[in-house]
Amino acid sequence: MAKHQNMLVAMLALYSGELPDTRAFLKSLGRVFPDAPRPGKIQEDEGQILFPFGGNQAVVGLMPVAIPWSDLEGPCETAWWWPEAAECMSCHTSHLIVALMGSSGDVKERHVRLTHLVAALAEHAHAAGIYWGNGTLVHEPQAFRAQADGLTVEHLVPQLWIDMRAERNGDGSNRFFTTGLHAFSQLEIEIERTSLGAEPLLDLIYPTIDYILTSGVRIRPGETLGRSATEKIKVTHGPSMFESRDKVMKLALE
Repeated sequence: MAKHQNMLVAMLALYSGELPDTRAFLKSLGRVFPDAPRPGKIQEDEGQILFPFGGNQAVVGLMPVAIPWSDLEGPCETAWWWPEAAECMSCHTSHLIVALMGSSGDVKERHVRLTHLVAALAEHAHAAGIYWGNGTLVHEPQAFRAQADGLTVEHLVPQLWIDMRAERNGDGSNRFFTTGLHAFSQLEIEIERTSLGAEPLLDLIYPTIDYILTSGVRIRPGETLGRSATEKIKVTHGPSMFESRDKVMKLALE
């Protein structure tokens, strides 16, 4: 599948190498989006389905091989929300590449549409799991569908797309970082060292991520964040703690 400047991609790992029934998944998609095409309006050719969707082009391609385990191993190991991730994903034999290409609508609208398309496909496929590559996340199909059920442009579900990870540093403190905000043209968030535990960190950062995705606002260096009028967490922009990443948004916490 050719690369596209405005392409969003997800992968659906399958236990069996078959495309889901076209009429069935389009009917499911149509319950969410009245503009979803009817079966007669799509193109099907040698394991690939193409159709217009929300002013963009949707492509569903069947790949008769598993997603490389080198891509899945790390995300499966860190998927605390799905303890069986490695067991399930290591058994799949083929996968669907699900892409949305184009620039119609803003980036959150395209994420919402792609997510509902993946959920509709998962409803009618023998799915082992879902890999959201931009966030390096894996999801159990039923849980993904349940979270996507209430997903709209006004009500986003950031954990579908953004990895929010807290880890222990060698000195006993914690660090926090995101993966996936870059797909929304936002800087990833990092906290290099804090005494806060994993749950308090998520409680602090999740509303910020939701605000950034919903509003599209870019938080500038020197501004502050907080859950109240008195809480002021300083924001800077600077080098990531990981060599493979570019400039990030850094938060200073005790």
